[in-house]
Order: sequence, then structure tokens, then C-alpha cells
Amino acid sequence: PAVKRLLADCAKGNFSIIMLYKLDRLTRRLKDLTEILEYFDKHGIKIESVTEPFETKTAPGRLMLNVLGGFAQFEREVNSERVIMALQRRYNEGKWMASPPIGYSMKDGLLSVIPDEANIVRKIFRMYLEENIGVKELAWKLNSQNILFRKVKWGGCSVHRVLINPAYLGKTVWRGKAGPGIHEPIIEKE
Repeated sequence: PAVKRLLADCAKGNFSIIMLYKLDRLTRRLKDLTEILEYFDKHGIKIESVTEPFETKTAPGRLMLNVLGGFAQFEREVNSERVIMALQRRYNEGKWMASPPIGYSMKDGLLSVIPDEANIVRKIFRMYLEENIGVKELAWKLNSQNILFRKVKWGGCSVHRVLINPAYLGKTVWRGKAGPGIHEPIIEKE
């Protein structure tokens, strides 16, 4: 949103120079950088960095700008790869990688059962299986009994998410795959 405002202000002629601390604060994608610089040039906007030596009027200056942009994109991609590797490692170790679902809290990076919430999860599965009702009616029954989802009323989607979440079987999920987790299951597979 801030870059969109910046480009809109460029078009209005609100300023003639943009000062950056570092080029990668503007963008970390070389393609975006090229497009933004063309836009600035079209509107007569000069760009300068506090910490990096470049200018945009000469071929060597534009080359330096592209080299800096390339390094910014490289850094972004390397960081992304590291995050993916860390998530893959956590998944392989059976650890949960997202915010904890109802019934669990996160302690020291591991899911830990919250007994009161776990009882709600068990109740949802029992009601669904024994009363053979749909998720919307199940949500209505929970709300009418004042059984809230972390202080929020239930909806059909939130009930459905509980019913399909492999975490309750003691599994962890990453990239659409469910694997063995190291946390305590709340329900039995049966």
C-alpha cells in the first residue's frame, strides 16, 4: 500500500526526489525495480540512496542499480529457501508449524493440550457422529449452549475446520501432507 501511495504521489508531482536508506527497502524483486524506476523516470523523479552509491543517468549507474537490485532479490530468495528448509525440518520432527488449533496451546514450540478446549473438540466430534447433523446446525447448537470458540461464536466453517484437522489425531501438516506429530492427540482415529 505504501508503494502504491508513493507512485500515486509521483504522478501528482508532489516531489522530485526519493531518498532511500537502502534500495531493498523499495523492493526486493528486480522486475518490480525496473518497472518502478521506469515510472519514476517517466515522471521526472530522481532516486538516491543514503547508503548505496548509484545514479540512474549513466549506463554504469544503471548497471550498479541493477546489480544492487539483483542482490536484494537473491537475498530474498535465499531467506525464503531457509524458511522452507526450517519448516520442512519441523515437519520431519513432528512439530506443529502454525498457530495452535482450538484444544491446544503452543509451549516451547510444541502443541500442548488445553483440557477445557479439548473437551469442546471431543464434543464436536461426538455430536457430529452420534447426532448425524451438519456443521451449520452443529455451530448453532454450540452457540445456543454458549460454548464459544475462544470467546467467538461458532460458524459452519470453524466447525468444519475442527472436523478435518489432522492435529486432533496427533498429526502435523505441511504442504498438504499430514505426518506423525509429537503432540498428544485429542481424539482417536476411530
